[in-house]
Amino acid sequence: NQTFSSPEARTWGLGRDLGTSATDMHMLAVLQHHGVPTRLIDVTANPMTALWFATEEHKPEADGNVRRSPGVLFAVDVTKTDWYETFHHTEGQTWGHMEDPLGASYAHALAKSQKSRAMFRAFPALPDERMKAQEGFFLGSAVPKRHKAPGVLGLNPIGLPPGEDKLDKLLFKERGPGRPASVPFCAIVIPAHVKDKIRDPLKRTYNRRRRVLFPDVDGFREGLSRTQLD
Repeated sequence: NQTFSSPEARTWGLGRDLGTSATDMHMLAVLQHHGVPTRLIDVTANPMTALWFATEEHKPEADGNVRRSPGVLFAVDVTKTDWYETFHHTEGQTWGHMEDPLGASYAHALAKSQKSRAMFRAFPALPDERMKAQEGFFLGSAVPKRHKAPGVLGLNPIGLPPGEDKLDKLLFKERGPGRPASVPFCAIVIPAHVKDKIRDPLKRTYNRRRRVLFPDVDGFREGLSRTQLD
């Protein structure tokens, strides 16, 4: 099902502060940002913030130990993707002419994504303090009938994956002056033993730390549970 199907969120009272104007796109963005599974993915426009999340450790286990594992930093080319504000609605229509005004923008985004077989961007029109601090927005997509990128389910970057040989040529053998050739996406694996070496300059030079990126009560609670209140 590619439409918003969680009326429980509205029944719970979420979005009530916006009266009747909390669109499905807005509700999905808020839910996703606070850890509820949706068809959106949280991303950030700030590479240093993305690197902070990629080097974040797991929560301490019951015995106090922290499981160490590699992190992955993803970079996705979104320059040619459609974008929507969470309060955007279909151009040329008023809410009174829509059968489902709260769901119109999300339905339109999904329909266009299904046709183009590409993802879309969603920008929060009313970002909370956490979204502002993280410079966050969201990526979404309809479920493709055929995947352009094997292994990437439901979120197709524009263009085919280049493969190892092409990447080797793009990044090393064919590099020349000017901007590099377009790569739809890439992933950088960060070994577990390197994370601490990266986190320190992120904190000291770029001020990327938990209390800056999570400036709310939930962030403070999470910091307490992780003993990360710096």
